[in-house]
Amino acid sequence: TEKHTVNRNEDYFIYRKKDTKIVDKSLPPAYLKRKDIPDKTAITEAEMRRQNLELKEGAKSLAVIRIKHYWKHYYSLKDTQTGDSLQYITKTRLRNEYHLSKKWIERLGTPDLITNNPRYNNASPMQLYLVGRVKKFLKDNAEEYAKWLTKRDKLVLNARHLVEANRKKAEAKAKIEEQNKQCVKCRSSAITNDERGFFCVIHPMGWLADVPLQRFCPDYSD
Repeated sequence: TEKHTVNRNEDYFIYRKKDTKIVDKSLPPAYLKRKDIPDKTAITEAEMRRQNLELKEGAKSLAVIRIKHYWKHYYSLKDTQTGDSLQYITKTRLRNEYHLSKKWIERLGTPDLITNNPRYNNASPMQLYLVGRVKKFLKDNAEEYAKWLTKRDKLVLNARHLVEANRKKAEAKAKIEEQNKQCVKCRSSAITNDERGFFCVIHPMGWLADVPLQRFCPDYSD
């Protein structure tokens, strides 16, 4: 093969196949275009995430394609399954997609896997976290996490239901607190000395079905 200078880009050199050799036989075969991959069900990790799929344990890529300065891996659809608990997520994606700060990532704990950066040889090792552990951590801290997102005026797809649930809970709590204030001040109520603690003359059995979440007590009087 031709020995090129430092200033020349090897991406533009074409060599005869017989002048090459396989350095690592464990690596998947490389193809020029996606249509060249024999398995027509080939799918990338990004496409898996969009379809809520994950790789089965032990699954390996069946092909790679050169995209600018990195290799894009493709996997067979038969090696995937529903869910994403076995996939890894980078610290960068934790910041960009989940909007986790440095303190939140520290609370998450140590990475599940540290590996070399596949795109840049000179880059720092990649710190990877299991998606399943990340989601469990966020669900366990759903209320605090939702408040954090609201404070930063952020809303991510994976946390949308957490934010919505926390918003409804906060609204319900605010309405209950307001109803409690009305009941304490209402002329038709009184504080008792027994286990009931509080007694309403008009509604001795408790609030109406839609009070206070849909409306406040219509019988309030100051």
